[in-house]
Amino acid sequence: MGKVKMILTNRFNPDVRVYKEAKYLVNKGFDVEILCWDRENEYLDLEIEILDGIRIKRFYPYAKYGTGFKQLMPFLKFIKECKKYLRDKEYQYLHCHDLDGVIVGYFARENNAKLIFDMHEFYEVNGKKQKIRYIVRLIVNFFQNKSDYIIFVNDAQTKVMLKKNKIKNVFLPNY
Repeated sequence: MGKVKMILTNRFNPDVRVYKEAKYLVNKGFDVEILCWDRENEYLDLEIEILDGIRIKRFYPYAKYGTGFKQLMPFLKFIKECKKYLRDKEYQYLHCHDLDGVIVGYFARENNAKLIFDMHEFYEVNGKKQKIRYIVRLIVNFFQNKSDYIIFVNDAQTKVMLKKNKIKNVFLPNY
């Protein structure tokens, strides 16, 4: 079968949805490696880990959760480290979790691997953040346009999706 590299912007301790997807793929014969960002350096002793046949590779650009734009430089460093790591790796699929993960994947992808945008969340903002709604929508649309497949968890995520991207959809609920 094929080789899948997953991009995850948390430390994977394990992230339940990501673990279930990776485990499913391993059980189907895929070689799966999760590239994750341990931004608070909690797993320095586990840079490489094997869990149920899933290889986990952690990167450590330090940042504090919840600090907003202060995480931008470490995020860019994570992208750079992933790009360098993937440079000489063979893989057919780059499965990117969440919007920040697909941003990393888009810039880190080194070959003609299929780019998969796994939308764990609903990215439409409401309330006080209404002013940035259209900016977020533009960003989401851009990365959906660049993706080969889009995994969505509920129909609300597809309501504002461009029609041309709906053919890329794969439904995978959060349970």
